Amino acid sequence: MSTYEPGYAGPGCETIYFPFLSEFEQEAEVSDDELYGPATEWARKKIGSLQTRLEKLERRHSMLRNNSARSKIPNYSSRLIIQLANEVFGYDGWSSQILSSEIIVSGYDESRSKFQLQYSVTIKIILKDGTSSTGVGVGKALSQSKHLCYNKSKKEAIWNGIKSSIMKFDLVLQSHEEREKGKTNILISS
Repeated sequence: MSTYEPGYAGPGCETIYFPFLSEFEQEAEVSDDELYGPATEWARKKIGSLQTRLEKLERRHSMLRNNSARSKIPNYSSRLIIQLANEVFGYDGWSSQILSSEIIVSGYDESRSKFQLQYSVTIKIILKDGTSSTGVGVGKALSQSKHLCYNKSKKEAIWNGIKSSIMKFDLVLQSHEEREKGKTNILISS
């Protein structure tokens, strides 16, 4: 094998071609932690700060679109959402966990001579105080190479799942506030 051929790892190195990624995945049970709301006051403040920054982006998006007939709901890039999460929660203030993953659609498109794959991932984002949010991401790919199609769709699904989980923290905060209002109403009426 020459040094210019694909898969060449160097002299004396063993070439490894695309190991099964499922060997590195750990299945975890989905829990309802996010139903209990933020664990601490720190989480409430940070989630509120994240929501404020997202609302600023949304206002900027609507001003740029100038109320045209295009999409009213902004579709932020995953990179931007993760950057905001790092700024708000800190780089070590949150972590992600893959709860489940599956191939939804897989096949070969004969008309285009390409493989197509659709992949779904359920991801849980956990803040350093234990507050969590779960989201689902879907990735689609169309490629002449089956393994590239698989890798691209899986990466896209993971990025979209992380983005979805981070964006759902506002629901965690809202459900917590509604529960708190319900508790105060019960105390007042007692």
